[in-house]
Amino acid sequence: MKKLIAILAAALMLTACAGSGEQANDQQADGFRKTAVSEAYADCSAVLEKSYDKFTLPKEISVPEVTEVFQLECNNPKGALSEDAVKEIYRNFYGASFVEKNISRDEHGGIIYTSGNSRSAYWGRDISLVAEYPAVPESSAPARYSCFSDRDRMLSFGGRSITVSEAASEISAGLSKMLSPLYPDLNIGIEELEQLDENNIRFAGSLSLDGVPFQYLSSAFMKIDNDGNMDYWMFTSLNGVYSREGFTLVNADAPPALRERKKQESIISLKEAVRILDSELAEYLKYEFLDIKLMYCCLTHQQQIDRSDPKTAEQADRLAEEESLRPRSFEPMWCFEIKPSGEDTAKRYVKVNAVTGDVFMDIDVR
Repeated sequence: MKKLIAILAAALMLTACAGSGEQANDQQADGFRKTAVSEAYADCSAVLEKSYDKFTLPKEISVPEVTEVFQLECNNPKGALSEDAVKEIYRNFYGASFVEKNISRDEHGGIIYTSGNSRSAYWGRDISLVAEYPAVPESSAPARYSCFSDRDRMLSFGGRSITVSEAASEISAGLSKMLSPLYPDLNIGIEELEQLDENNIRFAGSLSLDGVPFQYLSSAFMKIDNDGNMDYWMFTSLNGVYSREGFTLVNADAPPALRERKKQESIISLKEAVRILDSELAEYLKYEFLDIKLMYCCLTHQQQIDRSDPKTAEQADRLAEEESLRPRSFEPMWCFEIKPSGEDTAKRYVKVNAVTGDVFMDIDVR
């Protein structure tokens, strides 16, 4: 399995069959059918109820309202937030205990907030927020919940009973207010929860644009060449811990900066993506898919940067700066999440590009 060739797109034998009389929202393109963006999840229930020889689908999935879909060119610019914007985030996080004089600059230009033994920091891209509360207990086996499939599960949290869905809504509302300077153009959702104890919940969130989230967790796929250069799927992480006192920890990646948007009038629907997999996956494969999401994904290449030699440190910093500003292409993809084996934490996907129809086996190939 691990030796499986990652890219299957070359095996797709596609032929253009669009007729001049086709309507714009119901086109044939290169052997597969595209539909209007508003129909992305059309016939979802019927698709999930069917049986397939090469895979099984979840019984239900979250169906967001998708209004627009784009091919995106993005980057993560350094120095995106002003000091006033960072102060606002610190003020939102610490609340009544916030003291402006506790803000300082470190030798790297980072904007630091110190409160007792806690230290929050922003170094031009990502931000880390740490509250002056007792240490969060580490649970050997935290209860894990999907904010969709387990949405009605009851939790005992902070002396009250709430559902997973209610906890997720409470957390996303707090994050949206707190991090609005960092994410002015994107919506925050909560995807997964882990209950550490009755007073602490660890969360994993996502950032979405018009109902389509960016990939928000790392995948198992990573290819490293002999020079240490890497190919991997980018992801935008938003996670932390929410307690009965409020947020005690938030780690928020810089958002993809939207440089250019190419609007797609039609895309491959979920129904068509399933048909493509049913046709193109090898006969010997038998996957169990836990979830299906339309997400913005970016397969990127990163040059190895050696910081161990002081003589090359300046060059390494320059390369890191160039890397952070390099434009990257984010494509809308149907991401079929494979059921993990053992204690896997990284996601494994089969992805279908919703524009090109290319299929990618997003699994560990090392």
